[in-house]
Amino acid sequence: MPVEICPLCLRMYGRLSQHLILTHKVENKEERRLLLAITTGRINARAGNCPILGCGRFSHRLDRHIRTHSEISEVAQDDAILCCKRRVVISKLTALRASNPAVPMVSTLDLEEHEQLEDPDVPPSLEELEAEECSNPECKRQKKFLRSQVVYLNKQVDILTDSLKNVTRRYRMLKRKSTPLGAVRVGQVAQKLLSSLGPEEEDVTEEVLDAPVQTITPGEPSTSQQPEDRAEEPSASKEQTDHVSVLNEILEEYRRHQLGPDPTTKLRENVGCQIYRIKKFIAFMAEGKGKLSDFCFLNETAKLHAWVSSLRKANMTVTTIRHYVMNVGTFFSYIAETPPPSCRLSRNALIGLHREIQSLRKSLKRGIALPRTSEVRVIAKSTLLKCRTQAMQAIPELLTLLEKKPTQKVLWQFYGHFVALLSSIYGHRGGVFQNITIQEVLAAQKSTSQKAYLVNVTSHKTNQAFGPAQIALTEEEYGWVQRFLRLKDQLPGGTEAKYLFFTSTPNPCKNLNNYFQEAWKSMGLPGCPTFTDVRTSIASHAFRGQSSS
Repeated sequence: MPVEICPLCLRMYGRLSQHLILTHKVENKEERRLLLAITTGRINARAGNCPILGCGRFSHRLDRHIRTHSEISEVAQDDAILCCKRRVVISKLTALRASNPAVPMVSTLDLEEHEQLEDPDVPPSLEELEAEECSNPECKRQKKFLRSQVVYLNKQVDILTDSLKNVTRRYRMLKRKSTPLGAVRVGQVAQKLLSSLGPEEEDVTEEVLDAPVQTITPGEPSTSQQPEDRAEEPSASKEQTDHVSVLNEILEEYRRHQLGPDPTTKLRENVGCQIYRIKKFIAFMAEGKGKLSDFCFLNETAKLHAWVSSLRKANMTVTTIRHYVMNVGTFFSYIAETPPPSCRLSRNALIGLHREIQSLRKSLKRGIALPRTSEVRVIAKSTLLKCRTQAMQAIPELLTLLEKKPTQKVLWQFYGHFVALLSSIYGHRGGVFQNITIQEVLAAQKSTSQKAYLVNVTSHKTNQAFGPAQIALTEEEYGWVQRFLRLKDQLPGGTEAKYLFFTSTPNPCKNLNNYFQEAWKSMGLPGCPTFTDVRTSIASHAFRGQSSS
């Protein structure tokens, strides 16, 4: 989790938005968004006057224009861009305060920095400075020479700064590599290696380098162990490295086993989350243990229960804890089927661990309260039928508008009505519609008996368990899709589009739920449901229909 500096109290926090709400009581959403933009830099500050002295030129892309000023260093360029962004944020805070918002503002940055950042005087342009210069040709030649020298020196500063960073980093790595770690730190280093912050594993060497070095003054005995134990440190360090490498090797093998030969992006993310949970579990079980390569530290039922209790104390939901237990159980099954050579867990011990994991899963399953579908959230059958009918009437009209005037506004309306039609029939998750590719649509199989085209969507949440999600399009609906694909090249991003619902970028459209809600509202239907609400409603109607029959 990135650590950010609060623009109000200038302290560092990992959850800056939550800090602004709880500590500073910033309840105005727009104000909070602008304050976060000061730290993240996510604000549109492209248009404006260049803040660099001697330029003052107006540009619609200040970020690119400032990079052309080679007479200043990269650090000064970054500072100039940040100054432009902060100036835009302060001006927007001033405008927000002038609008007298319903939710009062808490911050006073715009009042404190108004005079400093308002900067009504535009920096003098290059032409104005040259008009005031000396007309002597020798002075002009000398000035031109000095400017070229400044450019050259700034480039040298940037190159030497990067070189210094690389040399410092390599020096620290070599220094930490040359210092052996004591045997008493095996458990601590193993926990540090296996409890990384992200789902991806870190390199073993880099993690060992991050461990603090224990320095001992010559002639002074160590407080943690006796002097005669120091001779054993190199061998203990080697033993420790062996333990760590065994754990990382088995985790890497398990990762490759779960990914398979041709993993998708979604599968990589899911497997990364599994590895992250397993690493957190191993770090908890390995705490205080000296030998890890034999995996005997896993055979402790009491500590296994304590691990589940620690997850509850971390305020995790029962469903999240169950995911942790399921991933650990799958890892135990993998070890039982293909144990590493150094594993000393007996077959009975592995069976006992598997039985204990199953017991934990059952106990957690009893604690999960199934959500009862409220009558208010269930969409009536008549409403779903009306949604389908009105969407079928609107889609041809929207396609005609797209052919006459291909704008993004009409495109979003077409997206909303088309996914409303599909959602009201099948109740798929939003990710299914989002991941429909053009190739899957063109490869749809036609059923001669039912006169429909079957589209198989392979990339979705439960594809491993249930296979591809299927969408059957009638001849009329498939004709709409073909009609849309014929005019997609006229739309932004259509020439390089991979997905059916594309944007101006190669990525899939992730705002389908918003477009669906806008289409739902334009059709005059009650409420403002999501894809999940429609899915729940269709499942509820299907369940009641089966129960009554």
